Amino acid sequence: MLSTRSSTPLPAGGESLLAWIGPAICGQCYQVGDEVREALARDDQRLLTAFRPDGRRWRADLKRVATILLCRRGVAVTDCRLCTLESPGRFPSHRRGDRERLLSGIWMSSSASG
Repeated sequence: MLSTRSSTPLPAGGESLLAWIGPAICGQCYQVGDEVREALARDDQRLLTAFRPDGRRWRADLKRVATILLCRRGVAVTDCRLCTLESPGRFPSHRRGDRERLLSGIWMSSSASG
């Protein structure tokens, strides 16, 4: 079952956390069915703002979903606003048969660790 609820507590001082959302497919390009939209809406009605109708499917802004969920937990969010599908020469895609990969990371600076 898809859930947006997390029981994992944020570390003390969570309000000083920052999430950077890197390159990913954007809400203009990513389609989902009713089941995804309905599953997310069950947990948080605000997530419905991340979807717009497109025929019998929905355009889903996953970056907006992530931003809403992170902000709900008090995390500041920055989005690089780059779409991997709209920039095929800049970013790999397994759907296009590319073998290259993107790298993501998480770190904590010494000033944030207390």
